[in-house]
Formats: sequence, C-alpha cells, structure tokens
Amino acid sequence: MKNRAAAGVRVGLILLAALLTVGSGLAVPTSHLSAGVPGGVATLYPAAPTAPAGSAARVALASPATPSPLWKSPYFTSDVNVSFSMPGVSTFSSFGHEPTTNVIPMWANGFYMNLSVLDLKPIVYANVTIWGTTWPVQGRTTPVTGFEPADPTTRPMEINSTHRYMASFYFNDYRYFWPGDTIAFNLTVTALNSTPSTIYSADEYNYPMNCVTGTLTGCDDASWIFFVQSPWVSPDFNSSVLLTTSPSVLTTPGFDPNPYQPLQVYLTAIVPPGLTVGTIPDGILTYTVDQNGVPSTFSEYFVPLNHTTVQLQQAIGPYPNSTVQFNITLWLPWEAGAICRLYSPYYNFTWSKNGGWWYPNQGLLANLELTTFPNVLPPASGIVGAGQPVNVSIHELTENVSISSAQLNFLFTDGGRTHSGVIPMASASSNTTYAVIPGLPPGASVRFFLGAKDVFGHPVFSQNFTYSAGPQPATPYANLHSMFFFEALDIAGTGLVPGFNFTLSNTTWSESWTATTLGFGAAVVPRGIGFLALAFGNYVLQVTAFGRVYSTVISVTNQTPFTVVFYVASGPVQVSSTSALPVLPATAFVGVASGAVALLMVRPWFIERRKRMEEEQRRVTL
Repeated sequence: MKNRAAAGVRVGLILLAALLTVGSGLAVPTSHLSAGVPGGVATLYPAAPTAPAGSAARVALASPATPSPLWKSPYFTSDVNVSFSMPGVSTFSSFGHEPTTNVIPMWANGFYMNLSVLDLKPIVYANVTIWGTTWPVQGRTTPVTGFEPADPTTRPMEINSTHRYMASFYFNDYRYFWPGDTIAFNLTVTALNSTPSTIYSADEYNYPMNCVTGTLTGCDDASWIFFVQSPWVSPDFNSSVLLTTSPSVLTTPGFDPNPYQPLQVYLTAIVPPGLTVGTIPDGILTYTVDQNGVPSTFSEYFVPLNHTTVQLQQAIGPYPNSTVQFNITLWLPWEAGAICRLYSPYYNFTWSKNGGWWYPNQGLLANLELTTFPNVLPPASGIVGAGQPVNVSIHELTENVSISSAQLNFLFTDGGRTHSGVIPMASASSNTTYAVIPGLPPGASVRFFLGAKDVFGHPVFSQNFTYSAGPQPATPYANLHSMFFFEALDIAGTGLVPGFNFTLSNTTWSESWTATTLGFGAAVVPRGIGFLALAFGNYVLQVTAFGRVYSTVISVTNQTPFTVVFYVASGPVQVSSTSALPVLPATAFVGVASGAVALLMVRPWFIERRKRMEEEQRRVTL
C-alpha cells in the first residue's frame, strides 16, 4: 500500500509540472460539458431486481467523518463530494451508493457524474473504473464488450479548466450500454498537496477483485451500480409476463381444446419498476405438434408489436388427437438486432376428443347460461320501454365446449298483426353467442325461444319467453322529442312484412334504411345502434313493399310514441280475407293501398276503402 501511495505521489508531481488536463473517454462531444458542474438533475428510479450483492468488506462510504485537508480521513466522501445529473431532466432522486442499484430510464442517452474536492485542492487527475454485464439470458450473464469485469476499463474525468477542484464524466449509455446492462464503477482521485496523494471511493483498490469471469459475483469494490432499464421486470419469464390461453389449457383444471377449437395465446406485460405501463416489444411462439408419433414444428408471431397485451397473429390448430408442446421467446429490437431476450418454460397440452354438450338430453338451460339485458326473464316483470332493444346471450361455462351455431326464434305481435322468424346469433367467442332483439313499438310483444348446436351438431332448445313494450323511456329531451314506428301489413294473408325499404325525411334531414326482421321500422341512429327520437314536426315517410311505393306525411307533436300501419298486398286477395282484416284505431291509419285483386267483386270495396283513407289522411293529424 505504501509503495502504491508513493507511486501515486510521483505521478502527481509529474502531471502537475506539465499542467496536464485529461479528457473524458466516455464523454459526449465537448459542447455537452460545461465549464462548471453540468446543470440539470436526474430522475433515477429504484433498484432493479438484478442488483448484484455488495461485499461486507467494503468501506462505509456514507459514514460521517471530519474532513481532513491532508486526506487522512478513511472516508472518501469526507473529502470529495460526488453528485449525478441528467440533461433535460428537472426532477431528482438520489443516486445511491452500492449496494443500491440505480435504474436509468431506457430512453435516456446518458447521465453525468460530477465531483468536487471539499477543501478546494486542485485535482491532478480523476479516473473512473467501469465494468458490467448484459441482461441475463437463461440464467447466465455475459460481460459488456469493452467493460469486462475481469478486465475493467479506466477512463479519465474532465477537469474543469477554471475551477480545477471540480471534474465531470459523462456515462454515454446509449453508445456503450444497452437496456438490461448492469454497470458498476468507482473513482480514483489524485490532488495537489495531499497526503496520500490518491484516494479511492472503494476500499484500497480501484479495480474489481476476485471477480468470477462473466458475472459480478465476488466483486467487492464497486462504489456505485446502475441498471439500464429493460422492458422486463426480471429474467424470469413468469415474473415479467402474464400468460393466458383460450381455452385455458394451463390452469387447474385445464380445458384441452375440442377437435374443432383453435388455441389462442395472450401475453400481458407486467409493469417494470419506475414505469407506469409495461409493453411487449416483440415475440414469437414456437410449437411442436406430435400426431401419431410424428412431430412437426411451427412458429407464430405475436401482434400488435410494442403493446401491453398481445396475441398470436394466427391461433394454433386445431390438431385433433394430438399433443402439443410450446414455448415463447420475447426480445427488444435494438440496432437491427435483438437484446434483453426472455424465454418461457415449455408448456404441454393435448387436443381433446370431447367438446359436446355435457347434458344433451336436458335442454339448453342445462348446458348453457342464458342472460338478457335488460332482464326480461322470469321472475322479472317482462316489460321494457318502447324502443328499448334487448340483448340475449348464451354462454357455455366449460371453455372447451364450443357453440357451433345458435339462433333466436321469435313471434312478434302488435295489435293482432304478427310475424314470426329467426334471428341468427353472432359469436362473441367460441363459447358465447348473442342476438339483439330491436326495441318494440308501444304495446307490442315478442315471444322467443333459443336453439343451439355443439361442435358435433347436437341441438338443444329452451322454453318460450315473452316480454312486451311499455311507454317510451324518459330522455333528457322527452319534452321536445318522440319516436314513432311503422308497419306494412300484407292483406294477402302473410302478416307483417319484414325488412321493407323506407325513406324518412323533413326539410333539413333524410335517411333511408330497411325495417327490422320482426316486421316494423323506425328512424335509426346514424352509424349507431337503436332507434332515433325525432324532434317535434312534420316528416315525409315513404315505404316500398312488393315493388310499390307508399307515402304519407307524419306529424310528431307530443311525447307519446305511436305506430303507423300501411296495408299492402303481395298477391291476389281472397274474398274471405275481408273478414280477417284487423280492426285498428283510426289514429293508426295513414295509408291504404291494394295489390292486384283477382276477384272483381272485391275491387269496389278497395276503391271505397282507399277514398276513405285518403280523406282520413287530410283530416287526421298525428
């Protein structure tokens, strides 16, 4: 130690005689280094999980001591003040001594280390010794190129030419250190007229001692450690990423896919320390399918890139009666390459031979969960507001039992006018489907039942359910708006006409649409769902049915919704059909038109009926 100190004194005298100023080896261009201590302070996040352990033999750097003008104090920080700053960052939290591992944001280009001698003695030279390791891959780290722990790099600090008791050094992270790197460093400072001439920030050494090649294990002389932020919480896959599948083949109990069901895989990033959100930059799933002892390997990428939650671009399978093994590799794209690789364990599952209804002879409700919104099922009242749509959904609780198809069978009734039909149910997932029954005119009702098939084509059915429409629900504009409905009744005997075309307009607005499959129409919300409440005023309504156009003027003058009925004919009308015509309130009649009438004895009746309804159009205001 004495020989080392004497050598330091000789070097110091030579350097002082030459008035040598040493530049920084890791520094950015000199325009980034000010004459004084660089301005700005850094946001430095809490410790990362990959921090190497400190040594018990290390000097306690932060221990209080009385500064000595001859540097006779055993404590480095009693003679030298060290601080850290980051350009462009106005907030600061302490850059802690080892064993604290300070986290540098991934987006940061680098940061400054600044020092000053407390008793203002001129600095002859100040060196930074640096070493580090990369992000651990499958439990192993590698040395950072040029900064190997077994052969650390020593770089000079930039000494302030005006205030020679000050120096600075720029850690150029973006150039030398990548996300996931763990970097350790310490300081050696030599000053004029000091005894000893050189002091060290860690123990009596300024280079790693007893280091195991390729790791930081056993190094006992780091003064500070920092971790360049990675997208992952830790090298452990399950600590950094939440893995789920549909169906859930990895849960207990697992739900192996049925012979017709593909497997989708989802990944959700766990938020690393210091960040508000985590992302998955890029990744791939590799899987091997074993069919009858013959393995085949495939791969599929995750999408979308750099999002918190990603899924396979294409779901896997199905591969009936096969065993599948898969694993996942994630990484951060970097300079046309990949860093911070993360590897999952291997997972296994088997495609099931099953997947049909568990209770195929006990009906739909024994196999599926039925819900409606709003609730119209017993013991609910079964009454909804006029114009209120009803969402009907069925869900299979067992994830590997799929619904291959489903439909809603209905009978719509309004004042004796009826229409029956089917609404196909849409798939929300492999085991959930739904259908929307449009909002009904006031006083109308719907009776419906459901049918569904499993992947093997076995059907199950529900019982009938019925609900009706009451008054129009209250809205913030109910005092100025209301809605009306319109129907086309085929007097040839087929009942209400579904899906007819219509145009509704006033002096400033117009829309053309089709009536519902139930057999009625109403103004619809543009580019939306549901019916539109119209402002009070006059509207022209045109209805097209069986190749003919029927038109009338509608006046909306109050909050009470109403229904307008058009009489149309799809073909010849039998004489007996006159006795079956429904009796409707006069306020519901706005137009009557006939189709071709085969029997001449019916024609005078239609002519008289039409004259009366035309007079009614001119007289009645709705």
